[in-house]
Amino acid sequence: MVGEQRPLHMNGTVYIGQEQDGLASGLDPMQSTSAFMAQINVWDRLMSESSIAAMASCSDNPLGNILSSDLHDFEVVGAGEERRLVTWLCQNQVEFVIVPEKWHLKPSLQFCSVSSSEMFLPNTDDVNTRLFNETRLFLDQCTGKSYRLMRLGASDVASDGDWRRFADNRRLSYTAWAPRTQRRC
Repeated sequence: MVGEQRPLHMNGTVYIGQEQDGLASGLDPMQSTSAFMAQINVWDRLMSESSIAAMASCSDNPLGNILSSDLHDFEVVGAGEERRLVTWLCQNQVEFVIVPEKWHLKPSLQFCSVSSSEMFLPNTDDVNTRLFNETRLFLDQCTGKSYRLMRLGASDVASDGDWRRFADNRRLSYTAWAPRTQRRC
């Protein structure tokens, strides 16, 4: 590595996510990074804005020509490590949170408003299956079958069978729930 025209030999230690208060010492756990890091790269040149945008949008994956976590061995100290292909980072994962509380619709919508979120709607069979399986974790907190008590962000109250999103009143294209499901879904 080179910095300010002085070589930095790669036979030492590079700290990532931790401030070092002294030479080879002074590591304070209260100053360590609490985050996820993926694919650490160092180049010997300034990256262009278009290269950075391409990496951020997952359309390009250049590896550092000085240092790359994909090419070089790293020792991970005091942190968990999980190896995944870089394509995993670029997947658009549907995220949801289950709040195991029995609320009526109005408080549910108020909670969503306060938390800058919206009531969830599965849009594929895979996501619906994930949601169903995660509701099963709350069977002991709900009477009956938890998936029967779950509120989703749509209703067909205005017109039977015409399911509309609460958030924007758009018609749903995916409605893979059982017939006679409660209307206040």
